[in-house]
Amino acid sequence: MSAVDLVQGLGTVAGLDAVSVEGATGLVDTNYEGKVSATLDILEKNDFALIHLEGPDEAGHIGDPDLKIEGIRRLDSLVVAPLVEAIMKYPEYVLFILPDHPTPLRLRTHTTNPVPFIALAAGVSLPETRAAAYCEKEAAATGISIHDGHTLLGRLLGGWL
Repeated sequence: MSAVDLVQGLGTVAGLDAVSVEGATGLVDTNYEGKVSATLDILEKNDFALIHLEGPDEAGHIGDPDLKIEGIRRLDSLVVAPLVEAIMKYPEYVLFILPDHPTPLRLRTHTTNPVPFIALAAGVSLPETRAAAYCEKEAAATGISIHDGHTLLGRLLGGWL
């Protein structure tokens, strides 16, 4: 689910159903709780759901550090926390968190730099990454680098990053 037409179109081309969530804006004020609720509903009937949140990216485009921090804070507390709680109850679920690209505040545009990602699954032993925090600098320090992004999900589901 996404408020962004491009992401909805990519999902449709990939064979996914586009799910509309009332109040999904593509901005920091989006309906986070509605997206989480819709995700959990989707996972009752399907084995895959994708949430695309655009707020921190849009804050990067306008160069507003406070808005970007607020978007990340809301993502963490209103999306990641409830999904982690839900995922840990179901060993067959995997939670995968990553941005689609960086949008540095100082550049105010997308870059092709590597992005950090988090993978979490109940009952699955993932490699120790040694990351002290979720950020580009700490992700680079792990030594894990996936150059072909299109292989990432398959590698995760196949048991190795």
